[in-house]
Amino acid sequence: MARRIPIAVAWAWLVAAPALAAQGADADLEADPAQREGAGSDIDEAVEDEFDLLAEEEKVFSAAKHEQKIGFSPSAVVVITRQEIEALGAVSLADLLRRYPVVNVYAFDPLYPGADMRGSYRGLLLVDNREVSVEWFAAPFYNVLPFGIHDIERVEIILGPNSALYGANAVLSVIHVITRRPRREFGLDAWLFGSDSHRTSLGGWVTGGLGPLALQLTLGLDRNQMWSSPRRLAYEQRRAGMVADWELPAGRLEIDAGLVNGTGSMWTQLGTMSFDHFTFAHAAARYTFRVLEVRAHWYGVRASSLQDFDLVLPNTDIVVGTFPEVHIATDSAQLEVQTNLEPFAGNLLLCGLDLRLLDLRAAQFVDPNLREERAGVFLHDEQRLGERWLLTAGLRWDVNSNTPMALSPQLAVVWNPAGEHFLRLSGGTAFRKPTLMETSIKPKVNINPAFPEIGELLETKGLSDADLENESITSLELGYRGRALEGRLRWNLDASFDMRRNWIGFQTKVVFRNPLQIDIERSVIGYANLDDDTNVLVLSASLEYEPRPRLDFFLRGEYRYPWYTQKEGTFDFCVHEQLLAGFTWRTDAGFGLSLAMAYGGRRREDFRDPTSLLMPTRPRWVPARLFFMGHLGWTIHLPRASLALGLSVSDLFNTRRREYPGETLPDGSNFGGEMVPRELTLSARLQY
Repeated sequence: MARRIPIAVAWAWLVAAPALAAQGADADLEADPAQREGAGSDIDEAVEDEFDLLAEEEKVFSAAKHEQKIGFSPSAVVVITRQEIEALGAVSLADLLRRYPVVNVYAFDPLYPGADMRGSYRGLLLVDNREVSVEWFAAPFYNVLPFGIHDIERVEIILGPNSALYGANAVLSVIHVITRRPRREFGLDAWLFGSDSHRTSLGGWVTGGLGPLALQLTLGLDRNQMWSSPRRLAYEQRRAGMVADWELPAGRLEIDAGLVNGTGSMWTQLGTMSFDHFTFAHAAARYTFRVLEVRAHWYGVRASSLQDFDLVLPNTDIVVGTFPEVHIATDSAQLEVQTNLEPFAGNLLLCGLDLRLLDLRAAQFVDPNLREERAGVFLHDEQRLGERWLLTAGLRWDVNSNTPMALSPQLAVVWNPAGEHFLRLSGGTAFRKPTLMETSIKPKVNINPAFPEIGELLETKGLSDADLENESITSLELGYRGRALEGRLRWNLDASFDMRRNWIGFQTKVVFRNPLQIDIERSVIGYANLDDDTNVLVLSASLEYEPRPRLDFFLRGEYRYPWYTQKEGTFDFCVHEQLLAGFTWRTDAGFGLSLAMAYGGRRREDFRDPTSLLMPTRPRWVPARLFFMGHLGWTIHLPRASLALGLSVSDLFNTRRREYPGETLPDGSNFGGEMVPRELTLSARLQY
């Protein structure tokens, strides 16, 4: 109890300080009419900024693949604007998502943070309308992306099943990152981060144009050390990109290309993967003309990785096999066509076609050439019923060459009873297509000749399963979004009931006939559709209060209650409760302060034995976490430019928590998730 009182007092003081300061500023203006008159223009600018921010918050693009008022969205939505990104002082996409409890971010290590939405890491990550997932992993790479935090214009998080629009993998959420677009007038933006955890990040972009053409060039460098071994490089990556926006006589053409090149190490559930090099590259084109939109994407990955997955005979020091260094190349080509039609008054009809070809090559796999074809068509219809009702219905049909076809329906009704109040009832079915890692990749293994059954287990039976079914989810949702006090008080309430079926998991159960011989028939090591079907009740809420311009208090939380359908007990492999409370405050003089308290409940993970991949996994509990995040900034306005200086802290009281199970081995090295340290980051940003 003695330790809690100072933290509570400090939290109360920090929350109250901006409000007291704001009252003091108001009192000073009232005491001095001349000062009040001189400050009028600044206050007008602040109000203008707030109106611009409200306009940004009131619309969403990704919930129905077109711009619409956020209250009429058919799904639960979180929108993060650029002004919020700058006010919160986040230093990466994962760091930004930590501020929103609908996303549970947990770091394995500096390179590979994970995130789960509604109790699972299944999700679709989009960057400017293109998918950036990699077929080796079911979870996206949130730290290997062709942009820095200041390249982001807005982030839209669409929750619940959205396969009716986006097809495979949009099973529990769509996180859509929209980057800043080029403009015709000249602009320059450059920034630098440096932290006490040996993280360095620098980047910038320049934009300008001539006539109908606007261009933007971006560059960046990110580098970090391992938290447990500061002298060991966690990753180094270089970014480059180019965007062109061309107003044609008939339509508009956007071209986007970029790459991320680097090296690094990351932890996976099987063990450590070390990349001698990796390159993630993309090229995309988007053409719009009246009601037609055509998008073409290419996404390629080239990497060389060494897998440290221990194949040691249990209770001995005998190495029965090792994984070779893998040189992998993968290419994904996608074509999307969409039309937005208005057949009659009050009706909007979207029709779309999606074709995709995926090719993966690695000489170190049993099958060195893997290919997958995917196709999908969708219809999305919105019908206004009077002024206050909107009915949304969608249906998509997807086929691919590796798993069964999928049909994804979605239906939503939104009622606007008065003003800025919206009630939503929605439901749908979505699916996740297993990755090629789960269905098709069987790595070759360097086998100890004394144990030939290891090769048979891993190369013919192990790791992947060609007979996997699609994961599926059916969900029913109820939502309420509202505003009061002229928009200064805003709230959002959502409840969902999810039925999850055919979930895929990694199983390890190696059975020995005797201490030196594996029973191939009874052993299991690899991916499988589990019989752990679950139902999940999710309740989420957010409340924001803005007593005056540039002062914003927020409270956000989510509660999840999952339980098994075919056996007793709750599903404990997710955080059940999360909470975040805090404020942001900006002054007319350019100072800004943000502070947030984050809490996440404990969860269970199946943690692999550090001695060998052939040993069964062991249940581990990741304890609850409570930590504070903050940012202090000052923007100096220069002639035709501005300089922003900042100090961000990721864990104010240095709780040194593990967000994924891990342990320190006898030799002092870390195995599993690393201990997450406090990170103090200094930043400087110049805008012209």
